[in-house]
Amino acid sequence: MAISASRYGSLPLSSPSLYSTNVTQSADILKPVELPDLDQLTLLGDHLKAAFKKTLAFDCDQPDEGLNIDHCITILEELQRFQLHTITMWHITPAEYVAVLSFTSESPIEIKAKSDYFPDTQEVEIMSPSPVHEIIITWLHKCFITYSSQISHNDQYIDTQFFMNNWLPDEESLHQVPDIMGVVHCVDQLGNDKSFVQWLVEVGFSQSDGSIMRKFVNMVKNNSDIKKLIKISIDEDGTFQGPKEHTEVTKLLHKSGSLMNCEKFKSLVPPKTSDTMYGPVVVGGHNWLKLKASSLLVVFPTAVRITVYLKDEASGKFRFDWRDPEHYAEGTLIPGVNMVNVDRLLNMSAVNLKAEIISIMEEFRLEKSMIDKARDSKPKLLLNWSATAMQMSSAICDTAFFRYVDWYNYKYNNKCKGATTTHTTEVSGKSSQAITPVTLLASGSTEHNSKKPKVSQEKETKKTSLKKKKAGSKGKSWTA
Repeated sequence: MAISASRYGSLPLSSPSLYSTNVTQSADILKPVELPDLDQLTLLGDHLKAAFKKTLAFDCDQPDEGLNIDHCITILEELQRFQLHTITMWHITPAEYVAVLSFTSESPIEIKAKSDYFPDTQEVEIMSPSPVHEIIITWLHKCFITYSSQISHNDQYIDTQFFMNNWLPDEESLHQVPDIMGVVHCVDQLGNDKSFVQWLVEVGFSQSDGSIMRKFVNMVKNNSDIKKLIKISIDEDGTFQGPKEHTEVTKLLHKSGSLMNCEKFKSLVPPKTSDTMYGPVVVGGHNWLKLKASSLLVVFPTAVRITVYLKDEASGKFRFDWRDPEHYAEGTLIPGVNMVNVDRLLNMSAVNLKAEIISIMEEFRLEKSMIDKARDSKPKLLLNWSATAMQMSSAICDTAFFRYVDWYNYKYNNKCKGATTTHTTEVSGKSSQAITPVTLLASGSTEHNSKKPKVSQEKETKKTSLKKKKAGSKGKSWTA
């Protein structure tokens, strides 16, 4: 079964440029986001199963050992829904996940969520992108393209491309889709070509740090050319819950009898102050989104933090060790910009990228004048973090509006599943697991690093063997 990356980029939750695979065009991060189209083609249940079997030419419910069509249908149903929280499915075989990817690339259904697959534990994580997640991806994508375009080179022979939401090129990693992938592509004068994956970026909003670290480890395992990893963590204050039934808030929000548009929604948000730049976004008496802020328990809160990992060239591995300042840097974007160490490593890796391009040109024996021109160029990686933080403030309102639309349409239009219910997804089989979203603790906050859902209590004992170590926090070292 051939897997195409082209349709994975067609998610409808933001402006089309955010998911374009055309890297020659830099995205305009000031474009307004678009709402999910609730009237798009959605297939569920028996209709989805029939379309799945016809598209992939399966004539029975279990065409191969290790491939159960019911498992595939469960994943596809969740991918067609806007997910407010990351959900996890267990016991999904590689063959089942490959079949899902094949179907989404060849069928007309619209996908509203993204997925990550971890073959070692046979887990699928599903989450939906949102404006607050996409805004920083698009901005970094533009910065990288601008930098690489300043390195003088002939595009006929060498080109640096930055893809968003595209598959890694090796066969072993087809189930991995980084948010940004930087690739150097070279062609010598005889037409021989080669591609090198150099940089990867992952942004987590509903996705946990632990999942991102697992994804990094899987991606670098089969791609030895990768030199730099960037992890961006966006932390919400607590876990979002929609307005409860039969409350004054619900009555007030439904009083108008129709769904508010984005302009009306934003007009009801109280004027921003220095303390409310990043939430709470309160409309109708309900908090729709708030990033983590200062509290009595947290002296130095970080709502948005950025971590850079460079490969240790001596060992040829990523160590993921916060005690190694030559290969690790972390900075805070919100609240307060403190990116000195991050800028140092990003600029170092940018210089290394230029040197790598020159080295590849020499290896391919391109013309000396072409190599000299590249060597004499003086590219600059321009990173205006303060402006990005301001743009994220606007994206937070857009994300809050997405949540309102999802809540309203589920409650009153019954068009999508979302904010107000706790749903359970079961994967059939010998060791099926029930999945439920994370619930609020008594204090109103959530457990540390608990963005992904938990297994329901009655199934907990069956999952003991799949427990994972926490990753990405200080005091932990990873090696890949």
